[in-house]
Amino acid sequence: RASRSGSLILEVAPMSSDGRKLRPIYDAIDVGNYKKALKSCNQLLAKSPFPLAKALKVIVLTRLRRYEEADSLCSEVLQHPVTDIDLLFTLSAALGELGRGDDAHNMFVSSRDSFTNESRVVSSIFAESIRRHDFSAAQQISMQLLRLSRDQRYMRWSAACNALQGIFNNDARMRLLATAQLRKFIDSENGSTQEVLRLLLSLLICDNKIAGAIELLESEKAKNLFSQATEGERIRYIATLKAAAGNTDDAAEHIKTLISEAEPNDISLYNAFLDAISGKVPRDKVSQEILSDEMRDRLSLSVPKDEVLQEKEEEYALAFFREMQEQHPTLKGPFLAEVELLKRQQRGSTRASEILEILFDKYGDRPGFRFDFQAILPVLSQDEAATVTRKMLERAKSLSLDSKKNVLILGNSLLCRGLRSKGDDGDLAELRQLSADFYSAANSIAEATQSLRSSERRVDDDIATAIIACALREKSVSAAKHAVEIAEKAHQLSPHNTTITLSLVVLYSSLGCFSLSYKYWKSLHIKEIQLDSMGHWIISRLSCSLHQENHSAEEIAIRGFHNKSRYELSQMVSFVFERESYAQATEFVRFSDKVLHSHQLPLALVEQCLVSPSSALPGHQDHDLFVQQARFALRRAGNIDEIEANFDRDVLYLAPEPENPQDLVSHTKARYFLLSAILHTLDGEMEKASDDAENVLKHGEFIAPMDGVLKVDLEDENHQSRSREFSLDLLRVFHALARSSTSAVEDLAAKVDELKSCSVGVGDFSGIHLVLSVSLLIVLLVKKLHKSNAEQQHVPLISRAVSSIMRWYRTEVPRLVETENDDHRKASLAETVSRYSEAIDAISRFLSR
Repeated sequence: RASRSGSLILEVAPMSSDGRKLRPIYDAIDVGNYKKALKSCNQLLAKSPFPLAKALKVIVLTRLRRYEEADSLCSEVLQHPVTDIDLLFTLSAALGELGRGDDAHNMFVSSRDSFTNESRVVSSIFAESIRRHDFSAAQQISMQLLRLSRDQRYMRWSAACNALQGIFNNDARMRLLATAQLRKFIDSENGSTQEVLRLLLSLLICDNKIAGAIELLESEKAKNLFSQATEGERIRYIATLKAAAGNTDDAAEHIKTLISEAEPNDISLYNAFLDAISGKVPRDKVSQEILSDEMRDRLSLSVPKDEVLQEKEEEYALAFFREMQEQHPTLKGPFLAEVELLKRQQRGSTRASEILEILFDKYGDRPGFRFDFQAILPVLSQDEAATVTRKMLERAKSLSLDSKKNVLILGNSLLCRGLRSKGDDGDLAELRQLSADFYSAANSIAEATQSLRSSERRVDDDIATAIIACALREKSVSAAKHAVEIAEKAHQLSPHNTTITLSLVVLYSSLGCFSLSYKYWKSLHIKEIQLDSMGHWIISRLSCSLHQENHSAEEIAIRGFHNKSRYELSQMVSFVFERESYAQATEFVRFSDKVLHSHQLPLALVEQCLVSPSSALPGHQDHDLFVQQARFALRRAGNIDEIEANFDRDVLYLAPEPENPQDLVSHTKARYFLLSAILHTLDGEMEKASDDAENVLKHGEFIAPMDGVLKVDLEDENHQSRSREFSLDLLRVFHALARSSTSAVEDLAAKVDELKSCSVGVGDFSGIHLVLSVSLLIVLLVKKLHKSNAEQQHVPLISRAVSSIMRWYRTEVPRLVETENDDHRKASLAETVSRYSEAIDAISRFLSR
């Protein structure tokens, strides 16, 4: 069962004797009271060496981050044969939390003979084999099930496993075998299903046998397998494949027929039609189901049509759209299709303004029409947009409030476009003030509307978002504070608007008010895959704020999702195979890939260690725990280079994506190597620590937290800080010192003097955190040098330099509170400053010893 903390354990029968003994442990784990659970485990184990209690203790120790103890105890339990099914599944959960998924799978396989009558065990081994991409093992298990039950569906399971092996392992021989098996099923009476046909299509497309796939889809068998409700889907498949084979004219005709006869309002079909007549493979949702991006690029035509032919095709499309407008005057689809054509032509036209007015007359009072405004906007010139806005504002005076709201959205969209078109040299402050005035006007109408629900997106939210984007681009403290005022008001009016709430997370953290930033993050109630995909908004931010307890909660939640998903993905695979939904099986395999290669889990584990840099100091009360956590985090991260090799921007399902998702990978790698450098320095492996420092410098631009889609460095006219640059300067000094460069000592003293000529600003906490982390590295190096007679003469100079850094920050950081006038922000900033002062004092005390 799933505990409230996210991970999975198996509960024994509550009425049994063992169940009564274990009940206190389960209850404590369920509510997250792990210290009480550990006490109950120890009490029970003191009476008898109960294996299931030991397995539960492993889970508890892992939740308490006592990883080495958990790992040792788990290995002890595994030394004995597992003959109890409750123990088997509990140990599997424990191994999953320890990152030992391979051991869990091997345990199931080795215990299979003990549970020959337990279908759960065999199904778990089969599903786990699929999840691990061990399709060969899964195929063997399906054949074993076939021999035991004589159920012919397991023969289809076997063929599906061969197909998955051929597709995902790029095994041409297995694709050939699976194709032959699936064709037999298609031709048979009982084995022919739409799912079998879809899987066969995937194999044919994977082998670039497009003609064979089209022939299969056009066969009478395929027509019978696709019901009337999914007939349109079959036609779209055929159109996509014909376009991929180069016959785009035929593809366009198929799509045109489907629009005319069945889907006259489907804008995605109109877009696919335009793709086809332009000589391209359609990029609609259906084509994405059967063609990967890589395959679409490989199959697409490389020779564009000549300009004359293109003009004829555009005229043909326009005539078709006008015909559909006459036949279906009440539908938006044909009109929006013409707008899309104008957009692709990239030529000015007053027709877009006409269409906008036509649609406004018909749909202007509908809340969703604001999105149609935004679709038409790119086609209009600035003057045309201004003219049509004035027209509709005048006409809206006599219309409903909903119509007025939509007109305001259009005006806001124009404003947003103005903000985006302005470069960093533009007058952003003036545009920000203009948008603030517009925001007030929008609020006056929104507040007059009594029918707004709390969950509805308000018309002025987009304007508030534009102001925030403008403020972040200005990168000034005054602009950020102005944006906070707007965002706070917008949040009160629209508390369920995710974009506004995330903006407050970014703004408050950029101002050093981390407790307020976390408050708004928690209000989003993000969980499951959304948490994993959006963790880059908060994980590093909490680390740099030194909010250890809050960071721990987020790290546990992300770890819980990954442990839970490992179990649930196996359950889903079992479910889709039971239903013989083989196309879904391929989707689950792709999804498991994305979760497996997510960069959020290693980042969360690494940041959990960096959230309290002073705990790495020998003699600190949490030093041993830090070392355990660091070793576990680096082990769970695995081969860090694989994160980059397998990074897929599609993992970011619901998150506002950064402009370059690869930046997140660089950030993760930089933090990983920073922690690795600390651990290697503690172990005295200076050459490895120096290599780590070199790797951090390669990603130095991304080492500070990623503030959503922007890296925010606020500037204040009274505080010109350079802590981030100084941290990288310090890292270069450490790199040289680790390689016994004597000139680095003089460099360090010069860098410290240079730093003191600057000052600290409220947007500088990420930089200060880096200075603390790298200073910690140098402090640990001083401890090593102190034991070396050859290098001992440098110790006093280095110690004085680092002590000077700490004293300077100890004086400067508290002054940040004086720069804040707002009481709420001031209290949050004071809390952050207090945490930093404690960390600085800890490093200073260690140096003084």
